[in-house]
Amino acid sequence: MQIPQVRTESVVNMEQQVFKENPIKRILIYVVGFIPVFVFTTIFMADKSLEIYYWVINIFVFAICLLLIIFEEDTTIICDEVGCTMKKKRFWQNSGKIYDFKWNEVSGTEYSADAESSREFYIEIDGMKRKFLTSHTSLDNFDYFISTVNYATPHLSYFWEKQDGWVSNNFEGRRYKKVAR
Repeated sequence: MQIPQVRTESVVNMEQQVFKENPIKRILIYVVGFIPVFVFTTIFMADKSLEIYYWVINIFVFAICLLLIIFEEDTTIICDEVGCTMKKKRFWQNSGKIYDFKWNEVSGTEYSADAESSREFYIEIDGMKRKFLTSHTSLDNFDYFISTVNYATPHLSYFWEKQDGWVSNNFEGRRYKKVAR
């Protein structure tokens, strides 16, 4: 049985594939979260007697947004025909956490998601399930990552198939299903 590929141009040679997370999406969520607070305080705390509350609330919310942006992790996944390396780095760090595995060590994979913003991908190695991608990881080319995993793990009895249709495209939880090889 042939594995359906999302993108086939370079998956076959498996040289080196780099999957980078896009933290801009999450940063925009923080900024968009700050705007309603600012508008609310501007409208309802315009009175001179509430001016101190206006500044305290806006500075507090801005500080929280700034801290969330500073503590964001930049994730890079580098895969080749031997295995994958995941590097996580924060804004102020020179080096980050590194997690390595070899494709022949993988005894299972698992994908789960409930909604577009909540998806997780697990790699099982030696009976231990490890979270590889999480809901906070917004990998731009997630479909290509799944097809790379499918290609690199022919020893597994299944592969992940992308679902088509309106519901599948709008809700990540129903996007992939496990199919026997």
